[in-house]
Parts: sequence; structure tokens; C-alpha cells
Amino acid sequence: TEGKVNEWNAKASHLLGFSKAETMGRYLVTNFIHADYQGSVSEVLSAALQGKETANFEFPLFTRGNSRIDILLNATPRTGADGSVIGVIGVGQDITQIRSITAEQQRFADDLARLIENANAPIFGVDVNGMVTEWNRKAADLLGYPKSEAVGKHLVRNFIQPEHRQSVEDVLHKALSGIETTNYELSLTPNRGGGKRLTVWLNATTRRDAKGKITGVVGVGQDITELNQLMAESNRVVDYLQSLIETANAPIFGVDSAGKITEWNAKIFEVSGFSKTEAMGMDLIANLIPVSAKDSVSSVFSQALTGLKTTTFEFPINIKNSNRQAQILMNATPLRGPDGSIMGIIGVGQDITDLREAKESAEQTLGEMAKLIDSANAPIFAVNQDGYVSEWNQMMGKISGVPRAEAMGQSLIDNFLPDAKVKARVATVLERALKGSDTSNFELSLKSHSENAPPVLLLNATARVSAVGEITGVIGVGQDITEITSYKALEERKMRFMAMVSHELRSPIHGICGLSESLAHAERDPHRKKQLGMIRSCSIRLLDLVSNIMDVSNMKQKNLRLNKDSCDLTQIVEETVLLLEHATDKHGKPVRNKNVHFVNKMETGMPIIEADSHRCSQVFYNLLMNALKFTKAGHVLIRSSVPQDKNWVQVIIEDTGIGINPANVERIFEPFEQEDDRESRAFEGIGLGLAISREVVRRHGGDISVHTFVGQGSTFTVTLPKNMAEDRVEGCSVVEESPLDAPEPRSKPLELVAPTQVQARKVPEKKTARKITVLSVDDTPVNQEVIKAALAPDDYDLVIAMSGPECLEILEKGEFLPDIILMDVMMPEMSGTEVCRRVRNEMGHSHSVLPIIMVSAKSPAPRQVIDGLTNGTNDYIAKPYSNEELRVRVKTLLLVKECFASRKEKEEQQQLVNSIL
Repeated sequence: TEGKVNEWNAKASHLLGFSKAETMGRYLVTNFIHADYQGSVSEVLSAALQGKETANFEFPLFTRGNSRIDILLNATPRTGADGSVIGVIGVGQDITQIRSITAEQQRFADDLARLIENANAPIFGVDVNGMVTEWNRKAADLLGYPKSEAVGKHLVRNFIQPEHRQSVEDVLHKALSGIETTNYELSLTPNRGGGKRLTVWLNATTRRDAKGKITGVVGVGQDITELNQLMAESNRVVDYLQSLIETANAPIFGVDSAGKITEWNAKIFEVSGFSKTEAMGMDLIANLIPVSAKDSVSSVFSQALTGLKTTTFEFPINIKNSNRQAQILMNATPLRGPDGSIMGIIGVGQDITDLREAKESAEQTLGEMAKLIDSANAPIFAVNQDGYVSEWNQMMGKISGVPRAEAMGQSLIDNFLPDAKVKARVATVLERALKGSDTSNFELSLKSHSENAPPVLLLNATARVSAVGEITGVIGVGQDITEITSYKALEERKMRFMAMVSHELRSPIHGICGLSESLAHAERDPHRKKQLGMIRSCSIRLLDLVSNIMDVSNMKQKNLRLNKDSCDLTQIVEETVLLLEHATDKHGKPVRNKNVHFVNKMETGMPIIEADSHRCSQVFYNLLMNALKFTKAGHVLIRSSVPQDKNWVQVIIEDTGIGINPANVERIFEPFEQEDDRESRAFEGIGLGLAISREVVRRHGGDISVHTFVGQGSTFTVTLPKNMAEDRVEGCSVVEESPLDAPEPRSKPLELVAPTQVQARKVPEKKTARKITVLSVDDTPVNQEVIKAALAPDDYDLVIAMSGPECLEILEKGEFLPDIILMDVMMPEMSGTEVCRRVRNEMGHSHSVLPIIMVSAKSPAPRQVIDGLTNGTNDYIAKPYSNEELRVRVKTLLLVKECFASRKEKEEQQQLVNSIL
């Protein structure tokens, strides 16, 4: 009652390191409890001395070596013969290792009853009729029924869920027949609102009276919902102790002083395969211990027989009918008789066979992983927290030219990276990884240690974590992309070359278009006229190809340029539909089959969006042309939709054509790819239209999707944002100096032609009647010949200048002033726009006196037109143009000039009259 220790068992001595002699008579709280918990433990002891028991009180103890041990304690009053409280009995459980369970046996039956009542495992008893006769506190806590409500009621009918009643009845019936059940898993739902379902392992043990007659069943459970451990509690009656030991979930055995087996529970039977009947009376060491362990087990047993307990002793035991052994972690304790003499040994253990096998497997896996990493066909390296190499596999050595032996321990940044820029970038990546942030797919250039090109890796950098979760370094797993990087550079050069060649084809193709048109117009022979028409048709088709190749080049180099216009998609689609209604193929046949209904259902109330109107026309032309080409009957329908958020617009193109195999949907959006790529394919084309269309739409911030079934048709959906992001718009240069500028519309193709020399004249012919003088400024002889042929029907006097400076020289001489100038935009030495600016600003020739038509190699972008007009041009015309279009534009400006001159003459006459008057 004073708090002094008067009982201290061996387990307490083993756990805390204080012997019984050191503790007896000393104050428990002040000498053995940590200062932080002395108050709470004192309260528990005081309550027990007042007759109030405390169950499941958890607190830490600190050993002699200052190690912490967590204890789950039941504090029970200890009474004398007269019933007065004479002290406190504390029964604890070491829960530091949650799977290690120690069942303390109480000396006195009354203390044992209290222990069972306060046990941390649900325990119940039923009679032969299934009526509850025992119901401990843990069972009440788990199920929500107090003991007063449970005792006397039928267990199965009142406390078990319907779906488990039959199986529980079977278990109880077996137990009442003498067949006990261990580790029966049962799901229970507590009798409290919102209670979650519990999972319990149940051992059902037969209960017998003194004569051996079965009087009922004792059920000892273990709540494995959270702790996943078996809470095997001793029965409150000594009579049941043997049954509890027999069904314990830990291997327990006993031997006498001669080493003969006297106890063999079900668990060790399960582990070893030897039944209790087979084991009882057998010499344990001689029959069940492998030869390699006999001496060590004999030594432990000898010590136990002299009174020395051995804890956590690991030994193997043979498995019946097998060459394998089970591994047991065992405590060997002397077993004493009533007189205190040692009668034998009791062993309580833990089956660690799976744990040992898992450990050995992990070690084997670790070794295999190390070999795999070293021999992997990918470069793998690791650095520690200071950036020094701690792993360097064979492939890394092969790529870098530095073997593992030389690389290990070296600074990655200082010794293997080529320049300061790469070093700074890698330092950032390593710093991020050491903070737990991985970096994926970054290119790492290594210093070259050979005559080969410097290695380039595509790398993933990941934090290297120890077994306890600490970041110890960075591991890099990569891919050698040295050849890929070289290939990309070569591919970029190839695409630039393609773009330059395509651009250089424009002028000669323009020559073919213009000259063939002029020749066809003047030709009287029907056969030759038809052939000239075919030449122009081929030129148009070639322009389509050249334009698309330039677009693909721009796509590859991320140079596809967009303008921000106010786009009316309804109008763009209407114009495209009208164009395709009358379009013909290379054979002169209509693109739309007569059995196909071409339907335009675009909504008139579609919002105006920000987009490149020329590129949008190109997209819808490509998609509608494909729909018509692949549809032989049914319909091609184009309609619009505005999603609810109204930040997007959609244009849907449906057809009832041949459809697309779903496996080829992504492939048809790749450049130069078609679903049918056989030489005998039924449909022509080189597979650029869809690739360009999707790139254009994605550059706008939208996308193209397709829904299709083979033989049923396809539906292409174009989704465009209402507002175009500023970073998606690229300004256009006033001067056409880039070979990667936007291509012509599909309706204006170009073709290649051999250049024709044009005789240049610096002044007009001297004739009696004055002709209209046209000054043509172009550095390409073929283009000059095309202009000459185009203007021939109007009998103009054509003067030719082959460059911008030559044009300025003619005007500066002042020998004549042309009536109109045709000026090419892109020329060497000086652009047409610059020439135009000087003519207006430095020479003072006004728009009305000297009109200028700017001739562009492509349809000019809006900004280019604005800049050109600002610098003095009167009009624009794009190559390839029809001869008729050029003549009409020239005549229009000459007529405007004549009107200005006539008005000026009248004004001068009026001024003269006014001066005379």
C-alpha cells in the first residue's frame, strides 16, 4: 500500500534490466518510472488501492540502458483474507513488438478472473444450449452490449450477423462435440451508431467439468482490425489454461529434464508437421533438431535446466516429410515444480520462417538487382549528397569512355560535364532531386573522353532513398541519344533544305503557269491548246505540293506563322463549299460525286473568332476535299456548334465515305502518311493535308479529333478557341526574305519551268503614237517573260528593270516617266517595298501620277499589305496570277490615273479662266 515493490517477475527483470533483488522494497514510481509519467502511474496505483481497477493503461518504461519499452498495463487491487486491499498487482504486456505476445499467468484464481475480465481480447462462454455464460469487458466494448444484456441470451441469434450465423453455429457445434477451432475469422458489426465492421480471429475451445463432461464452449478472440495480432488471454479458470495453451497462435513446447517432449501445442504442430500424438515422449534434440544445430540447442537446454533463462534464441526445427526446416525465435524458460525444483523447460516462440526466407530473398534480389544495374543496356549512375559518383554501370562506362574504377568517388559535375552552362543545369537537377523532386527526360551532355562525338543522355534523375526513408543521393537512369541528337540536327538541315528548294521553285512554277496560259490563249490548234491546258493544270497541282512541303518544313522547325484576324467561320466555310462545288480533279472530273449531297449547315449566329483566316480556309478546304474524295455516295455535311462555356467553337465535318481503320487514326495525321500506302492505292495524294491541318489548329490552341468506322464514314471535329493567345501569333515581315513564309492557298499552285532570257530595254520604243509605258521590276527573267506575255494583248510598251537599284536609276535619269510600275516584292540588293518607299518619299512621285502594283510570291498577309500601302504601293497581286487578272488591275489603275489627270486639267483650266476674269 506504500507503493513499494513486493513482487518482480523474471519478465520484468528481462525487459527492464533490473533484477528482483534490486527492486524489492523500493518505491516503484520514483525509482523505475520516467519522471514524465510518474504522475499518471501514481494516479492508477492510487485508484487500485481504493479498489478501482484500471485496464489497458499504456505507458512507457525505460530500461537500465535508457531504452524505451511500451507497456499495456492492467492494475488490479490485491486483497487479503479479510477482503481488505493490501496492495496492487500490475499485469502488463510488452507491445513494443506488436506481434510478440506474452501471456502472464496469475498465481491466484481470483486475480486470473479479473485479468480475463479486463483482458485486451474479447472472451465469451456459452453453455451447451448456446446461451451466453461469460462475457468480458473487451467483448462488451467491441460489440456494444454490456455483460448484463448479454448473459443468458443466445449468442448466435442475438449477437452474430445473419450471414455468419450458420458458420458460427457449425464452429460451436464442433466444439460441443470436442472438435476445437482455431483462428476462425469472423466479421462483426458493433451495436453502436455508425460503427465500422470488425474482423476477429476466434478460437473456440471445449469447456469441461471436473468429470470431463462437456459443459459449453469458451471463445477467445483477437481483434485484428487495427493491430492485426492475436490477443490470446488466459482463461479466468486454471482448468481452461491447458486448452488456451493448446490453441495459442505461438509455437509452445515443453521438455522434461531428459529432453523428452511433454507439451506440444497446435501451433508448433502446424509449423513442424508433427502432431502432438507423434511428438509426445520424443527426444526433441535427437529427433527434430538438424545436426548443425544440435550442439547449440543442447547448450541452451542445459543452461535452462540450471535455472538460466535464454531469450530470443533462434534455432531450426525439422519439418515432417520435408528437407526443409522451420525457423523458430524462442524463449527457453525453466519449468519448476511445486517445491521449486526444475522439472524441465518450457519454450514459447515465434515462427520466423517466412521472415527469414523473405530476408534471404531480399538479399538475393538485392544482389541480382546490383548485377542487373551493372549489366543493364541503359546508362545508370548515382551520386551521393555531395555529388560524388557512387554508382557507375558498364553501359555508363562504355558511353562516357570512363570505366567504373576511375569514375567512382569522382565529382560528377567537375569531371564529366563539358561546360559551365551544363554544369549549372545539372547542379539544379541534383539539388531538386535531393529535396525529393524528380526530373524526367532532361538532356545531359557529357564531356567527351574519346575521338567520338560528345555523348548525350536523356535522363531521369530520382532521389535515392535509404531503408529508413532518408535521401542519400541521386540516381540517374538514362538513354543514349547521341545518335538521335545527331539525327535531329541532320533532320533540321534537311527540312531547311526542303524549304529553300520549295521556295526556289516558286518563280519557275509561276513562269510555267503564266507562259502556258499565254500560249494557250493564243493557240488555235485544239490539240496543242489542250496540251497547254494540261501543262497549267500540272503546274497547279505542283504548287499544291510545294506549298504543303513548305508547311511541313515550317511545322518541323516550329516556324508555322499565324496572323490574328477577325474570322467569320461561317463565311469562310461558305466560300470553301462554293469553291469545291465547282472544283475538278486532274482528269477534269468534278470532285463531288453526283451521288453525294454536299450540305452546309453552318449556323448564321456563329461568333467572330480570332484566328488566321487564310489558314482556317486551308484547314476546311483540306478536310472537305478529303471528305468528297473518299465519299462516293451519301452525303458530306459541315455544321457548327458552340459549347456551353462559349470560349470555343466547333466545326464538324461528317461524311458517309469509306471510313478509317481505328488503328490508323493517329498515323493519318503524320506527314507523308496515308491509310492506304500501297503503290496500287485507289486514292491519290502524298499525305500532307491532315498533318498540316492539325498543326494549324493546334497552333491556334485547338485540336482536331476524328470518330470513324470502316465502311460507315468519318466525323472530323475542329475545335478552335474564341480568343487567340498572344504567344501563338507571330508577326509577318514586310519583306519576303524568309524561305519559310506561309504557302499559297491550294487554289493557286506553282510549277517549275526553264528560265527564258528577256531582252531588257531601258527606255520605251520611239513610235509616232504614244503607247502606255509599263516598267516591270523583277530579278527573274522568267517572271519578266510572263509579264510580257500577259500584257501583250494590250500592246503596252514594256520597259524592264532587273533590280531595285536599276529601277531607281531609270527614274532618276528622267528620260521618261512610266505610266505604271509592276514591282516584285522580294529581290536581292533592295526589296520592292524599299524601292516603293524611295519613289514616293525621295523622288516625290505620287500615287496618282505613278501607280505601283506590288507583285508578291504568295498571298500577302494583312500586315504586309498595310506596310506596303503605307510605303506607297497602290495595289497587290499574288503569283501565280491569271493573265486576265493582271491586265484588269493594270487597266483599273491607269483609268484611275486618267481620272486624276483629267480632274487636274479641269482645275488648271478653271484657275486660268479665273485669272483672266
